[in-house]
Amino acid sequence: MKISIYKACSSLGVHINGAEQGPEKINKFDKEVDKIVTIKQKNIVKSNDKNDKKKNIKELNEFNEELFNKIKNDKNFIITLGGDHSIAISTILASKQKNDNLGIIWIDSHADYHNFDTTISGNIHGTPFATVTGQNKDEVSYFAKGNYVDPKNVVLLGARDVESPEYINLEKAGVKVITTEDIKKGNIKEEFLWLRMSHMRRESHMALF
Repeated sequence: MKISIYKACSSLGVHINGAEQGPEKINKFDKEVDKIVTIKQKNIVKSNDKNDKKKNIKELNEFNEELFNKIKNDKNFIITLGGDHSIAISTILASKQKNDNLGIIWIDSHADYHNFDTTISGNIHGTPFATVTGQNKDEVSYFAKGNYVDPKNVVLLGARDVESPEYINLEKAGVKVITTEDIKKGNIKEEFLWLRMSHMRRESHMALF
């Protein structure tokens, strides 16, 4: 199996800098890696306006469209290194173009399931999980042409710090949520039995975030 690593050097989804430096710091890979691609964000002055609910959306869209097109046309097994969470938008949706029954295991204490009506910060890195399941229409995913992941094919694993509006969004969408409390109480076996059976029925390829 051939492997491609994409270094997605972007922090455009958040109002502070730093996350864009992470991917370039990771340089030690197995010798079997076939291709390494580095994509860098534009050097911009970021929006820090609390009333701006779509911070840096133009530059973020440009970055994600480039990443999307490169991954979509790459036939290798893809590993993407970010970057803030907004890079998941292009990574997942590019994979969805190649695998129609794609499923997602989103491992995070946060949900990243805001839409542009519920976000408080306006940082787009709080929206990607919602975006790839079609909850934000095409404002930050126009390049996918509406080909989103079915919310019934995804699970949020390890949730413990989810904001109330996100819980409402998750419930409306029908996303399976497994909390840290579920894990502590031993419910994880039953939950993963559900996940395994769902995966087997769909014969899905899984994107892990």
